[in-house]
Amino acid sequence: MSAIDHGAPDVGAMREALAAVRRSGVVRAEIFAKIGRSRSYAWSSERESASLERREAGWLVRAGDDDRSFVFAASGPPRPLRTWPSAHPGGLRLPSPSTANDWPNPPWTPPPGLDLPLLGESEAWELFRAIDRELNRQLAGAGLIRARLDDGASGSRLLSSTGLEASSRARLAELHLEARGPGRPATMRELVQVDRAGRRFDAHRLAQRLADRLEIAQRGEAIARDRADVVLAPPVAAQLLAATSSLWLGAGVTEPSRVGMSALTVLDAPRLDGGLVSSAVDGEGLPTRDIPLIEAGQRQALLRPWWRPGNDLPTGCMWRSSWRTPPRPRPAQLIIEPQPTVRTGDLVAELARGYYLLEALGAVRVDGERFALEVEGFSLRRGEAPSALRGAWLCGTVSSLWRGVVAVARDLQFSPVAAGPAAGAIVGSPSLMVRGLELRAG
Repeated sequence: MSAIDHGAPDVGAMREALAAVRRSGVVRAEIFAKIGRSRSYAWSSERESASLERREAGWLVRAGDDDRSFVFAASGPPRPLRTWPSAHPGGLRLPSPSTANDWPNPPWTPPPGLDLPLLGESEAWELFRAIDRELNRQLAGAGLIRARLDDGASGSRLLSSTGLEASSRARLAELHLEARGPGRPATMRELVQVDRAGRRFDAHRLAQRLADRLEIAQRGEAIARDRADVVLAPPVAAQLLAATSSLWLGAGVTEPSRVGMSALTVLDAPRLDGGLVSSAVDGEGLPTRDIPLIEAGQRQALLRPWWRPGNDLPTGCMWRSSWRTPPRPRPAQLIIEPQPTVRTGDLVAELARGYYLLEALGAVRVDGERFALEVEGFSLRRGEAPSALRGAWLCGTVSSLWRGVVAVARDLQFSPVAAGPAAGAIVGSPSLMVRGLELRAG
């Protein structure tokens, strides 16, 4: 099993393309290039299967001055063009090496697993079959309907007319599962999981999570209305964290302010040891650092790009969703810090009466200060789960949500964010015990 070769964009070709842009008369310009390799596997219960290996390369130019600018993207390796797009109103500012040198730049150790080889075809089919077997063992009559695994690695490089240069590597796998429960009509549930590499997915744990969801969907009871303590499993807590952007994005703060209980610490952790998208530089080539946004319930900072005015230290928080798009401010790896001595079982056992919410169905609805999220899980009585809960909406205000976090467990799990202000980020949370929220019927 050989290590994966990420490759790197040709720096010589990038310099030629950048020089050609500068000759067009622009004041400043930046070129970003990325190459990647991935394998995709699709499987179905009818034993229809397909695999596809891709190699992709692309580049993007941003160029202009204080008043006008243009963006140009193309697939393939960077190359000089005879003509470039016309500039439009809207200036362009680019960071320089002096900007980077003024920032903290902690020592960087690449995360483990970057060199793990892509999952092979036989390994992918066996993973799907193992999930299917284990799911049926845990819930008789249940089975996997469809599965898709995308396993990829990439390398990127940035060059700027300001003299800033940077490079980075990435490795990520995403797994989509769809399963059906026993009986007629059959219940259906989907699951999305991310990890550093395809061979790190655990068939037993994935099947267990699917079995729990199918069982809840099959025998769950509706709820009229209740206000009680809840334990939010990591997928539910991560959805809520990703949707409440007022916690982490803004123009900076002048002094700490209380936004939660002492149990709550929120970080943007692009250098997290063991994180899935850890990186030494952001999408503009500036050094990253782990930022305590909320510490023991006190707001400490907000993510602030270098170009946005503020009296706190800027953070490397400009990220690209792909090589086709310019960078924008968002978290890289937003997490609620776990408490290493607190087990999830401890939180569940503490509830004399409440709910253990395992999964979120759909996206969080946010309307001003209020939020609503469809959830499913179990009711709890003295640590026992007498009944399953489905078709319920968790409701409250954003401030009451985070002020209600009274305990945090150690089971940090990561989830991808597909939409909203944190789209493209990885968000992680452990299980949380929260007071003051309401559950109601849809």
